[in-house]
Amino acid sequence: MRLGIGDIAFLVSEATLGHGFAATEINIVGEDVVLTFKSKSGLNYSLWRTTDLSTSPDDDWEELNDSHPSEGAFTTFTDNNVPEGTLRMFYQVRPAL
Repeated sequence: MRLGIGDIAFLVSEATLGHGFAATEINIVGEDVVLTFKSKSGLNYSLWRTTDLSTSPDDDWEELNDSHPSEGAFTTFTDNNVPEGTLRMFYQVRPAL
């Protein structure tokens, strides 16, 4: 599943689908990207990003947070460190191990 605006997108992995995950919203606020996704209470999520979908999510994506706590039914994460001049970004959310 993919949800996006312009050249910013959420990618949903098979592992995440079984945990009640659904991307619900992407917003650009100033220079930040704000991601909102459906979540389950008590779980933590790891968030990743890349500018190149031809790379391996397990090896070449940048990990932004390895234990972002659920905020209940919906969780928001703000990427406030988008490299200057970035024209395209893809995000992935996974249950934290």
